[in-house]
Amino acid sequence: VFRSTGSQGRPFFCCHRMFGGYLDWTMLGGLAKAIDLWPASQYHLLIYVAVLNAVFAVAKHFGGKQGGRIIGIAWFLVLCIPAESVLTLHTFAMHFAHQMCAAVGMPQHEQTAFTITACAMMWVPWRSFQNLTAMDAVSELSARQETVTKNASGHVASDNAATKVNETKKGK
Repeated sequence: VFRSTGSQGRPFFCCHRMFGGYLDWTMLGGLAKAIDLWPASQYHLLIYVAVLNAVFAVAKHFGGKQGGRIIGIAWFLVLCIPAESVLTLHTFAMHFAHQMCAAVGMPQHEQTAFTITACAMMWVPWRSFQNLTAMDAVSELSARQETVTKNASGHVASDNAATKVNETKKGK
């Protein structure tokens, strides 16, 4: 299964053949092709890692704390995302790096700019879902504060009914 070759574009790991060509159009098949042609396609592999990282972030966000659900969502996304869309994202990242370096006047640093762009694509999904989780926590906290305000005005909410009963027992 493991064959080490030079950078002539020949298979490096030979893991692409284990799928039998059935999953070539999926992200999993494209990732296997990028691993097979490792020396020649290291930038393709970097984008596949960025998209795979985004898949894991989405699965973690929507899966909650249930491990089986997270794994199921991740496998579903890996098998449903077409490899062509990952290559389109690769093309976009290359154009973005080229335009960024052309604007600054340093075209010799396009590969570094592409690597920075790919690393940013790995960081942004986790950060955005972290912000969404924080916003959910803030909205939940404001809803609880609203319930406390209603309790102070004479209305009894179901969340604080047990607390009121315990306070009255302590007062007797």
